[in-house]
Amino acid sequence: MDDVFKNSIMPLLRKQLAYCRVYKGGSTFWRRLLAYLHRNIKLSPFHIKPQDEKNKYSVSCAKNSLNWTYDMLTETRNFMFTRNPYSRILSGYIDKLYSPNPYFWKTLGVVIMKTVGKKRSCGSAVTFRDLVEYIIQTPIEKLDDHFIPINAICRPCKVNYHYIGKMETFLNDTLNIFDKFQINSSPYITENFRDEYTKDAIYDTVHAFVAFRHDSKKCMSPYTGLLRIWKKLQSRGIISENQSLPLDKKESQNIVLSKLLNIVSTTHELSKKDNLSEQRRNLFIQAYKSIPLPLMYKLQSVYQDDFRLFGYDPFPKSLFGNRANKMPDMFLV
Repeated sequence: MDDVFKNSIMPLLRKQLAYCRVYKGGSTFWRRLLAYLHRNIKLSPFHIKPQDEKNKYSVSCAKNSLNWTYDMLTETRNFMFTRNPYSRILSGYIDKLYSPNPYFWKTLGVVIMKTVGKKRSCGSAVTFRDLVEYIIQTPIEKLDDHFIPINAICRPCKVNYHYIGKMETFLNDTLNIFDKFQINSSPYITENFRDEYTKDAIYDTVHAFVAFRHDSKKCMSPYTGLLRIWKKLQSRGIISENQSLPLDKKESQNIVLSKLLNIVSTTHELSKKDNLSEQRRNLFIQAYKSIPLPLMYKLQSVYQDDFRLFGYDPFPKSLFGNRANKMPDMFLV
């Protein structure tokens, strides 16, 4: 776990800053923003495409000693972001295992299937319940980084962070960090930030589908892959459940990036008339209502320190109450 901690601390010494990276906690945005701060480029971080790893900030403390890292953190202005564990777990599942992602299917997906005692086939067959059981059965130090509790990654009981933001108030906390650290936010945070964030999410989702389509065919058809990213965008509150995928199996085979981007973007605009935030909340609840209550209690215990330290409700009524009728798995596609 020392290595996980050191690898997650990203120092920007020329600015006297240090950031603790948490996967599924806004890390893609912050790695891009730090890259621009490092190069003194005054542009919105959304100019860097999500998949463009070489342009993201990647310096970490991995090669330094643990004591050096702790000492450095006492001499810099440092910050981290948290996220509700239930939200982070579901986001990780949808992004890395449910959506077409051959790399995670072959690595994490296979490990999960072995852990829960299922026949080792394509990791694309991992269900949300499988992921929950993997998290419960696996020691924290052996979990994939996307699911290690945040307090174990960033160690806020040992590091006196100057600012701890939350994904739930991401924009406000990001602006507060700039203000607290006396960095001009205007070149990086535009008035259209929320729209840029959504467009970035759309591009990332669509680009990943097209980029992975060939390798994904070994596990599922392009049409099934499209149905999955459609559900992903619905779960994120980007497109409405009332909007069906306007493509058939034949059209899905070789659709190009530009056409698919146009379809999703147009559907997003049409969806704005619906209550997308309420839809997102309902689908979140539906996903967890498919997990038996005994497993929910065990899952809570894995992240109990995160709930306590960062002020999240470990037993929300929306997830633990009113379970007379068990909901089916919403991720059956």
